[in-house]
Amino acid sequence: MFLQNAWGRIFGFIWVLASFNAVIAKEQIILSGSDSAMDHYIFSNILKSAYASLGVESKFTPLPSSRSLVSANSGLTHGEIARIQGMNKKYANLVQVPIAIMTSGIYALSLHKRAIIGWEGVSTQKVAYRRGIQIIKNELDKHHIQSDVVNKDRELMLFLLRKRTDLILQDKGLAISSMTQLKVEGIDISDIHFLVPPLIEVNLYHYLNNQHQHLLAGITKVLSDMKRSGELDKKIKDYFEQLMQNLNAPN
Repeated sequence: MFLQNAWGRIFGFIWVLASFNAVIAKEQIILSGSDSAMDHYIFSNILKSAYASLGVESKFTPLPSSRSLVSANSGLTHGEIARIQGMNKKYANLVQVPIAIMTSGIYALSLHKRAIIGWEGVSTQKVAYRRGIQIIKNELDKHHIQSDVVNKDRELMLFLLRKRTDLILQDKGLAISSMTQLKVEGIDISDIHFLVPPLIEVNLYHYLNNQHQHLLAGITKVLSDMKRSGELDKKIKDYFEQLMQNLNAPN
């Protein structure tokens, strides 16, 4: 009886130790992205929830946009939060998760309501954009449009407000986030107008470094399920509604 109790205690201790080690060994991944509000507050939280359902803890590291891609490609971080399709053609170590997290619209913004007809219309104006938004750079290069470049989303809005350019080109969500920030700071943004329709709409995708390709099937299924159930679109819709409420609230 004594031996049975002793062995029982030993096996119990081994089981507790194994369970403890399993918790300690829980896989972690570090995802980088731009230091924009969308990457901070929406994409990182969507992916945190998605990876948690796989038993993987994800952490977000904000970096300057171009450096973030280099870091994810080199393996210093383990993936990129959300980028346009095909970034793996330039960054060969990145694997694209095939489910679009969201569709993003690129708009021209101006201090005056005006009609801008596509990139041909943009080409007649002085324009600026934020460094690191590859889809905008690609389109400017494609249409041979000269532009000014700034380093931060907030700086881009101030560049327009200070009348240093006729138009700025920006993702709608990033633009609204920046405008909200400026409004909180007491800066008048009432003269800024989105010129419709958007110049281009693009899907944004999550990327993994190929060293973590074993997570591809799992995260693809989770994001697909979130998309199918409407959970993914609801999270994005709620985020934008909150942004718009903050933007339209009186000072």
